[in-house]
Amino acid sequence: MKTLKCREISGTCDFVATGETNEEVKQKLAEHGMEAHPEELSKMTDEQKKEMEKKEDESLAAQTPTPAN
Repeated sequence: MKTLKCREISGTCDFVATGETNEEVKQKLAEHGMEAHPEELSKMTDEQKKEMEKKEDESLAAQTPTPAN
């Protein structure tokens, strides 16, 4: 199971996106951002959005896959 915390990426909230794949987790975090933080996202530049995506990728890459039981 992989996770991304909103707080770690750019927010100040405690939302945690979880999923089996990087794309699933990133999609859940994006949906959360659009619902919970639309004003912040609308003010971000393209460069800031790229930096946020880079943080997501780095965080997910650093996670060790958990073997299925």
